Amino acid sequence: MRRALTSLQLRILDILWDRGEATVNDVLDSMEYDKNLARTTISTILTRMEKQGLVGHRKQEVSHIYYPLVTRNEIQRSMVTDLVETLFKGRRSELVSHLLSESDQDADALRKIMNLLREREDGKEEV
Repeated sequence: MRRALTSLQLRILDILWDRGEATVNDVLDSMEYDKNLARTTISTILTRMEKQGLVGHRKQEVSHIYYPLVTRNEIQRSMVTDLVETLFKGRRSELVSHLLSESDQDADALRKIMNLLREREDGKEEV
Protein backbone atom coordinates (compact mmCIF):
# COMPACT_ATOMS: atom_id res chain seq x y z
CA MET A 1 0.00 0.00 0.00
CA ARG A 2 1.61 3.24 -1.15
CA ARG A 3 -0.05 6.49 -0.31
CA ALA A 4 1.01 10.09 -0.76
CA LEU A 5 -0.89 12.23 1.72
CA THR A 6 -1.18 15.96 2.09
CA SER A 7 -0.22 17.60 5.35
CA LEU A 8 -3.91 18.29 6.05
CA GLN A 9 -4.82 14.64 5.49
CA LEU A 10 -2.05 13.65 7.89
CA ARG A 11 -3.31 16.11 10.49
CA ILE A 12 -6.81 14.68 10.18
CA LEU A 13 -5.50 11.12 10.51
CA ASP A 14 -3.47 12.14 13.57
CA ILE A 15 -6.66 13.40 15.19
CA LEU A 16 -8.51 10.20 14.33
CA TRP A 17 -5.64 8.00 15.54
CA ASP A 18 -5.50 9.91 18.82
CA ARG A 19 -9.26 10.02 19.37
CA GLY A 20 -10.27 6.74 17.76
CA GLU A 21 -13.18 8.42 16.00
CA ALA A 22 -14.52 11.93 15.49
CA THR A 23 -17.17 14.01 13.78
CA VAL A 24 -16.30 16.77 11.34
CA ASN A 25 -16.82 19.29 14.14
CA ASP A 26 -14.55 17.29 16.46
CA VAL A 27 -11.81 17.31 13.82
CA LEU A 28 -12.27 21.03 13.23
CA ASP A 29 -12.13 21.76 16.97
CA SER A 30 -8.92 19.71 17.24
CA MET A 31 -7.12 21.67 14.52
CA GLU A 32 -4.69 23.48 16.80
CA TYR A 33 -2.78 25.60 14.33
CA ASP A 34 -5.29 26.34 11.61
CA LYS A 35 -8.51 27.81 12.89
CA ASN A 36 -9.29 29.30 9.44
CA LEU A 37 -10.45 26.00 7.96
CA ALA A 38 -14.12 25.74 7.09
CA ARG A 39 -16.32 22.87 8.20
CA THR A 40 -17.09 22.14 4.54
CA THR A 41 -13.36 21.82 3.79
CA ILE A 42 -12.90 19.18 6.50
CA SER A 43 -16.07 17.40 5.38
CA THR A 44 -14.90 17.32 1.75
CA ILE A 45 -11.45 16.04 2.69
CA LEU A 46 -12.91 13.31 4.90
CA THR A 47 -15.22 12.24 2.06
CA ARG A 48 -12.23 12.03 -0.31
CA MET A 49 -10.20 10.15 2.30
CA GLU A 50 -13.05 7.67 2.64
CA LYS A 51 -13.04 7.07 -1.12
CA GLN A 52 -9.29 6.42 -0.87
CA GLY A 53 -9.85 3.82 1.85
CA LEU A 54 -8.13 5.85 4.57
CA VAL A 55 -11.16 6.40 6.80
CA GLY A 56 -14.62 4.96 7.26
CA HIS A 57 -17.71 6.36 8.88
CA ARG A 58 -20.83 5.39 10.72
CA LYS A 59 -23.96 7.46 11.11
CA GLN A 60 -25.16 8.62 14.48
CA GLU A 61 -28.38 10.61 14.23
CA VAL A 62 -27.54 13.34 11.71
CA SER A 63 -23.74 13.18 12.09
CA HIS A 64 -21.11 11.06 10.42
CA ILE A 65 -18.55 9.71 12.83
CA TYR A 66 -15.25 9.01 11.09
CA TYR A 67 -12.61 6.48 12.12
CA PRO A 68 -9.26 5.49 10.60
CA LEU A 69 -8.98 2.42 8.38
CA VAL A 70 -5.18 2.60 8.25
CA THR A 71 -2.67 2.60 11.07
CA ARG A 72 -0.03 5.21 11.76
CA ASN A 73 2.62 2.55 11.12
CA GLU A 74 1.17 1.67 7.69
CA ILE A 75 1.24 5.32 6.62
CA GLN A 76 4.73 5.89 8.03
CA ARG A 77 6.04 2.83 6.23
CA SER A 78 4.40 3.83 2.95
CA MET A 79 5.58 7.43 3.05
CA VAL A 80 9.14 6.57 4.11
CA THR A 81 9.34 3.99 1.32
CA ASP A 82 8.24 6.65 -1.17
CA LEU A 83 10.77 9.09 0.25
CA VAL A 84 13.62 6.59 -0.02
CA GLU A 85 12.68 5.59 -3.56
CA THR A 86 12.08 9.15 -4.75
CA LEU A 87 14.91 11.10 -3.12
CA PHE A 88 17.52 8.43 -2.42
CA LYS A 89 16.99 6.08 -5.39
CA GLY A 90 16.07 3.22 -3.07
CA ARG A 91 19.27 3.45 -1.00
CA ARG A 92 18.23 3.37 2.64
CA SER A 93 21.78 3.88 3.84
CA GLU A 94 21.83 7.28 2.13
CA LEU A 95 18.68 8.29 3.99
CA VAL A 96 20.23 7.27 7.32
CA SER A 97 23.44 9.07 6.45
CA HIS A 98 21.49 12.18 5.52
CA LEU A 99 19.49 12.10 8.76
CA LEU A 100 22.61 11.72 10.87
CA SER A 101 24.56 14.46 9.09
CA GLU A 102 21.72 17.00 8.87
CA SER A 103 20.55 16.97 12.47
CA ASP A 104 22.17 17.16 15.86
CA GLN A 105 21.85 13.87 17.69
CA ASP A 106 22.43 13.72 21.41
CA ALA A 107 24.44 10.85 22.88
CA ASP A 108 21.31 8.98 24.00
CA ALA A 109 19.77 9.10 20.51
CA LEU A 110 23.01 7.87 18.96
CA ARG A 111 23.19 5.00 21.48
CA LYS A 112 19.65 3.98 20.56
CA ILE A 113 20.54 4.05 16.87
CA MET A 114 23.65 1.94 17.47
CA ASN A 115 21.62 -0.58 19.53
CA LEU A 116 19.04 -0.85 16.74
CA LEU A 117 21.81 -1.46 14.21
CA ARG A 118 23.42 -4.13 16.41
CA GLU A 119 20.10 -5.88 16.95
CA ARG A 120 19.37 -5.77 13.26
CA GLU A 121 22.81 -7.18 12.49
CA ASP A 122 22.29 -9.94 15.07
CA GLY A 123 18.98 -10.83 13.40
CA LYS A 124 16.82 -9.89 16.36
CA GLU A 125 13.29 -8.61 16.04
CA GLU A 126 12.63 -4.90 15.62
CA VAL A 127 12.34 -2.89 18.80
